[in-house]
Amino acid sequence: MTVAMTDKGWTMTKEQEEWWKVNGPLLVQEHVTEFREAYLRRGETGERAAYIKAIRALLGVLGLIPEHHGLSDGEPACMWFFDLTRHLEDLDTGVVPPAFRVRDVQRSALSTVEWMWRRDVVVAIEMLHKTGMTYRDAARRAIRGFKLRGVSEKEVNSWRKEFRKGRIKNPEAARCYEDQMAGIEMSSAEDLRWHIAQLFGGNDPLRSPKDL
Repeated sequence: MTVAMTDKGWTMTKEQEEWWKVNGPLLVQEHVTEFREAYLRRGETGERAAYIKAIRALLGVLGLIPEHHGLSDGEPACMWFFDLTRHLEDLDTGVVPPAFRVRDVQRSALSTVEWMWRRDVVVAIEMLHKTGMTYRDAARRAIRGFKLRGVSEKEVNSWRKEFRKGRIKNPEAARCYEDQMAGIEMSSAEDLRWHIAQLFGGNDPLRSPKDL
């Protein structure tokens, strides 16, 4: 369900308000139950798995807030909070994310959050290429669009080649990349332009470079 933006803020139609009155409390209760079950079953699942389930349950509640306050699951604060579950899952595979690193612990593997960030950049490049850009121009536009600092055109294209050749060992990043590439093949140029704009924070990726 979507909400509309007016000069008074985010609002719902009368029909949406009626839907929310009936279904909203049920959806909230469902997530609250999941949260409580995560706590009660932590002896069976282990503390880390329980925390992951609990955090995702809370995110489910946050995902319902847009109906009243215009907060979406794509909100940077929500994505930042969701990244915590990925950090915890990384620990199960032996990868220690930056947030959990302690002095003198060394590991070369990238965290899932870092791989998913690279995937966003690579997918944007592939989308731009599908609209007619060369990979070189697409890489440059992605660097500007994501406001990447200290990252070269050569580097982001090396990420693209790694993903395309299936060399990514992170399962979530590899899976999401494959799913999105399949979607790109079925999308029109107009759809791709819209999706890239969302990745770039609403900026039109095909505007003049000086505008980005």
